[in-house]
Amino acid sequence: WPPRSPDLTTPDFLLWSYLKERVCVNKPRTIQELKENIRAEIRRLGPKTLRAVMENAVERACTCEQENGGHLRDVVFHT
Repeated sequence: WPPRSPDLTTPDFLLWSYLKERVCVNKPRTIQELKENIRAEIRRLGPKTLRAVMENAVERACTCEQENGGHLRDVVFHT
């Protein structure tokens, strides 16, 4: 997706950066190993991380509302 795509959601921001780093650490050799790594890392997401993601989503929504739905500064999208 393009960086400013309206299709990007909070999970996209979390999953693309957070999981990408962790899933490939042991360099999975098969699709099955990759899937297992993804599942394991998702199970490791704790309440603190998920709470931070939701707070970030609320912050983005508030900023969008303040801008009357207009273009948001790039910094809003950096997590």
